[in-house]
Amino acid sequence: MRFKLGIALGFAAGYWYASLSEEERSKLVGDTVDKVKSNPRVQQVTDTVSSNATKVTDAVAAKVTETADRAGNAVASTASPDDTPSPSTSSTATKASSSSSSG
Repeated sequence: MRFKLGIALGFAAGYWYASLSEEERSKLVGDTVDKVKSNPRVQQVTDTVSSNATKVTDAVAAKVTETADRAGNAVASTASPDDTPSPSTSSTATKASSSSSSG
């Protein structure tokens, strides 16, 4: 029963809103937005979210930097300049694999 009542009220409100002129709708929306912005609870929530967003942004930036540094150090320790294959080693390996596959 409450569902049907909700649908009926929503339909009635939509019909009423649509029957207003564009100027009346704009004024109504503007007044509602101003009323919500001036609500002290909304202002408090906005301030809290803004300060927490700054804290979260700083924490995420620090974590990303730390993770990137650790990843860079891990790659640097596993791929040292001594590990790079010389051209003669790679050509020998290529010749060996091609001769074994043709046999």
